[in-house]
Amino acid sequence: MALSIAIATQVAAQGWQRVVQLNDVAGSAIGAGSGDTLYAALVPGQVFRSTDNGLTWTAINNGLVDNSGRMLLPKAFVLTPTGRVLRGGDNASWNNRVGSPLFFSDNQGDSWTEVPLPFGSTPRNPAGIGISDLVLHQGALYFSDLLSEGVWKSTDNGLTWNVAGAQLPTARFVTNTKVYYAVASAGEALLTIQPYRGVFRSTDGGTNWTESINGIPGVVDSPIVGGRTWNGTDVTGLPDGTAFAVSDGRLYRSRNGGASWTEVGSGILQSPNPFVPSVVQPSARKVEVLGDRVFVTTTDTNPRFFEGTALGDSWTELPRIEGNNTTASILAQSF
Repeated sequence: MALSIAIATQVAAQGWQRVVQLNDVAGSAIGAGSGDTLYAALVPGQVFRSTDNGLTWTAINNGLVDNSGRMLLPKAFVLTPTGRVLRGGDNASWNNRVGSPLFFSDNQGDSWTEVPLPFGSTPRNPAGIGISDLVLHQGALYFSDLLSEGVWKSTDNGLTWNVAGAQLPTARFVTNTKVYYAVASAGEALLTIQPYRGVFRSTDGGTNWTESINGIPGVVDSPIVGGRTWNGTDVTGLPDGTAFAVSDGRLYRSRNGGASWTEVGSGILQSPNPFVPSVVQPSARKVEVLGDRVFVTTTDTNPRFFEGTALGDSWTELPRIEGNNTTASILAQSF
């Protein structure tokens, strides 16, 4: 892999500029931005900090080796009102002697402290916890979980965590796994998303959840069995209650905290079917809001990147990343 971390630049018609390269490993997360400061991570676990809006980066790994002697894959960052930075990792299990998925720093990453396991609630899945996203919502911290409980919550600035997804359904055909790809704050609502029943919404901090797919039709589950599924892959939100969700390769927008949805980008956010190129199909995969722009990546082998206006009413395709398709795919997933 040739690309570790990349950023979009204003030159060369919104091209991509490589900004970090370390032993040809790929980036896995970027976030917790404030002013010109950003945090990013590489697949082996290292964390980097930029103080010039992503142009140059410095390694900041002091204390990141956990109490089992490992450095887990970072997947998300969040910045709290106190200035604390939290780094969420992947695939953590104390049963298998793998350490905590969470670290925090109170000095902009100069040193890191491990959040000890087990948490206040014991995960239902012996495989542990797989953090996929971190968000601040109404003074509390939340992360989505790919392996165990769906959503977790902290009310003490990330020091202790308890289950906030008790009412969320498990993955299909199993009882010990809840697979949730993202968690988002959209006004008064907390949103999360999973790959079978789509978007879920809570207005009481994760105590109660309701399926929120009004306006998202889903797809026919099986021509024989019938029924429908909502293959959700991402959700993000804004303080005014605007939210964007990706389901079944389509992008949807909500203006009321996820209570109802409208498709945007139809006919644009699509790609040829990899097996039948003559068939064009919806291909949105991940969505991120940066300032007054919306960015979407696709499911293509060499992913496409689209930039949209604030409400997603018009779109421009950005240049593809030249070179290794796997590298571009990993960047696309890190949105």
